Amino acid sequence: SIGVDFSNVPIIDTNSVLSVGIRGTSIATSGAGASAVVIGNLNEFAASSGSNTALVLDLSGAIETTGMGSDGVVIGANWGTPGAAADDQANSIVSRLFDIDLSGSLSASGTGSVGIRTASFLELLDITETGSITADTFAILSEGAGGIGTLNNAGTITGDLSFGDVDSTLNNSGTIIGDVYLYDSAD
Repeated sequence: SIGVDFSNVPIIDTNSVLSVGIRGTSIATSGAGASAVVIGNLNEFAASSGSNTALVLDLSGAIETTGMGSDGVVIGANWGTPGAAADDQANSIVSRLFDIDLSGSLSASGTGSVGIRTASFLELLDITETGSITADTFAILSEGAGGIGTLNNAGTITGDLSFGDVDSTLNNSGTIIGDVYLYDSAD
């Protein structure tokens, strides 16, 4: 089951920000492969270099998913053109950034469950966490190209963290219970 799905957002002009706020709302899903929030297949949102676009997800409610292979938040494939974000970054153009602000609670339970999973072409994903993320496997897992640019944690994270294939920054004034995997020159 899927709680909220943002997979077919209409075409958005360049130089824009799409903000999704889930504030004070509870989302609960269950079953094998369940996902509470899915952001995916938004290639029409920021498909090319120089698009100057951003996507922001603000979570202040309670998100819970249970079941084998379940995910709290999934950022799916096809977020922009592969390599376009790197081109923009080299030219100091802000585009295809994705920010998650989590002040609520996010829980994923079950074998292979993940709190926040990205399997996209994202080059940068920044997370500010002042609430809690709990998962049986990975609290945050970045797969594929790109990864977590910055994680600012002032809350509690229970589960492993995998930052993906980018230089990453971890600012932690909270609690992390789990292993932290950094890649590239950030090791």
